[in-house]
Amino acid sequence: MRIKVAIFSVLIVGASIGPVLAFDKLPASAVPIPADELKAAYSGKTIKWPDASMYWAPDGTVIGIHDKAVGDGTWSVSDGKVCNDVTWLGEKPSDKPWPLKNCFSFMRVGNTIYHRFTSDKMKSDKGWWRGKSDIPRLKEGNLIQEQYDANKALKQKS
Repeated sequence: MRIKVAIFSVLIVGASIGPVLAFDKLPASAVPIPADELKAAYSGKTIKWPDASMYWAPDGTVIGIHDKAVGDGTWSVSDGKVCNDVTWLGEKPSDKPWPLKNCFSFMRVGNTIYHRFTSDKMKSDKGWWRGKSDIPRLKEGNLIQEQYDANKALKQKS
């Protein structure tokens, strides 16, 4: 079964989940999506959004690019959650690193997936989203390494 997810940040959530217009109330019958199902959905996969991309490596590391910024860190799963602990480096070499921890929670009722974004530094969702999934857009392999390396090299120049 394909899992419906959205990833990354509140800025990306609106673009990534499509025509969801409002938060839904989580039904009492909702159950967490098992960790092994979430891990299989992300492990070794890349997603590309209009201005950002991320790759979740099977070894638990994650890299991302957002415009000219780069991020790297770790990712983990548990029943009902996919979490990223990423330090972002801004566009300029002088930009200070920005550590960011965020998670997406996933619950299922039948074939309907509900998901919610939470973050230590960004605005967290106040409810549950039900809508289109990013899972079909996840592509096998690390498709962003070249751009990540190029962006990171710019950070090292002063």
